[in-house]
Amino acid sequence: MIGAVRLFVALAVLAVLALFGATSCVIRDVDFGQKRCPCDVGYWCDVPEDRCVLGDPPDGSVRDDARPDGAPSDRGPGTDADPPGVFVVADLRAEWVTPNGIRWVWVPMGAEGDLAYYELHVGFTEDLGGATVWTVADNPELGRYRLPRTGVGDVVTGTITGGLEPDTFYYARLVAVDTGSGRTRTNVAVGHTDVAPTDSVVLFDDAPAGGGYPLPDCFQPTDAGEHAAGSAHMEWSVQCTDGIAACTPGTGGQCWENLRRTGLTIDLGGLGMGDFLSAYLELAIAYEGAVAAWYSEISLTMDGVEHQFFPATHAPDGEYRTIQIPLDALRQRAPGGAPTMHADLGNIETWRIGAGWAHGGSVRVDEMRIRW
Repeated sequence: MIGAVRLFVALAVLAVLALFGATSCVIRDVDFGQKRCPCDVGYWCDVPEDRCVLGDPPDGSVRDDARPDGAPSDRGPGTDADPPGVFVVADLRAEWVTPNGIRWVWVPMGAEGDLAYYELHVGFTEDLGGATVWTVADNPELGRYRLPRTGVGDVVTGTITGGLEPDTFYYARLVAVDTGSGRTRTNVAVGHTDVAPTDSVVLFDDAPAGGGYPLPDCFQPTDAGEHAAGSAHMEWSVQCTDGIAACTPGTGGQCWENLRRTGLTIDLGGLGMGDFLSAYLELAIAYEGAVAAWYSEISLTMDGVEHQFFPATHAPDGEYRTIQIPLDALRQRAPGGAPTMHADLGNIETWRIGAGWAHGGSVRVDEMRIRW
């Protein structure tokens, strides 16, 4: 009897071992080295070939399971319906938010000559169903690897999507389209817009606030033409001669001009730390010209120190776009470019929008405020 029991147990063990052996054979037969990215633990993603490779990646690349945050690879090659792209772009994320905008940033890792343009898909769900697609027609920088006319050839690493709803989650994916029409997709990033503001200080609303005077002196309020809101806006008719801006008729080309109002007395010193952390500069700008304004600086001078955001671009279609920039996203012009801090708040003496504008066009500025 005991021998029969032992025999039964032995046969049962053999049956179990055979079952697990067969199962493990099936697992080993899966060729993870031929799998498309993203990859399993222990493999790295060969982006140009769109395949997973066993072992440690060469040249300091990051294997999926070796990422510090344990997150999957950001370097998706595309969709099954599209040819995989050769221009690699990684790490899309929301750098900062306002109630109606998000600045998205990324890391371009491909060769400059391979990029044709970017598309930024922004929606309310992680699968990006029904997403809005931002293109070069909305934000000119999405059509460039480098911004022209910057002096140093600034590489495009971010863009702002405006017109969003307050206190709302938004999901985004950047698609890099290469010169062979291949499409490389980034990770899906998420941003949460800020709550709607309750307070504001006016810089311009149908009339300039805080006193002062404009530069150039032909940059004046007008009730003619289209306003972003209200009954007036400030406008400059772009006049350029040999790269120099003027208020008299010019001959053509492009020129840099700092459209500004200076000599102001608008005190921000009373904002508390909580106010400062949610405060932002808001303005509506419409630029009409032959070409985009590729590089723009937007700044506030407080107590003799200029605090600026750059680079911004302005589409040349003459449509108003509202720009919101958190005060703590501004940086001091002084060497080192220290970020703007609560202790820097004081009297606003100047607001400024500088850019290279095209002769014969126009620049309209309206509805400028500090909100929080």
